[in-house]
Amino acid sequence: MQLRPLHMVLAKFPEDNKLYGHYTGDGLLPELTITTHYTQDNNHIWYMGGKIAESGIKINQEQQIIKAKALINKVFPWLNTQHWQWQTFMVDRAEPLQANNARPEQSYYANINNIIIGWPVKMALAPMLCDKISQYIKETQLTSKYQQINTAQLNLASPRIAQPIWDKLFTN
Repeated sequence: MQLRPLHMVLAKFPEDNKLYGHYTGDGLLPELTITTHYTQDNNHIWYMGGKIAESGIKINQEQQIIKAKALINKVFPWLNTQHWQWQTFMVDRAEPLQANNARPEQSYYANINNIIIGWPVKMALAPMLCDKISQYIKETQLTSKYQQINTAQLNLASPRIAQPIWDKLFTN
């Protein structure tokens, strides 16, 4: 495994500006990736990553927000962002180990002690990963060594749903 640091950006606003997309720019990595989410107080959140998150790891929160505002104003000049609230946070993305800590380009799987471990790297690669694992099982005629367990009979507690980072960072 390797870790790749990211400096993510969040913008909170009341308008109904739903967006799930990439601003590609002129490089291989999208300049900006945006997904829309919602806060407990019914505001919208733009969760921003891409090149801005990767290139922002060596700057502080204030500088990262200035960079993000400039990019949003460039890409969406018609939006009035004066009243938007901004936050950032640092996070490490976990990935399969690559030579020279390069970015993985494909999904990853391995059979370790008759357990197939899969890592799609990003959700867009999950269907491809499933196809690779299905093909591997067919080719190797992999079969279970263990009796199938009905997990409903184990009476396991359900995990709690985590609080979204935006509800932690935006207190009003």
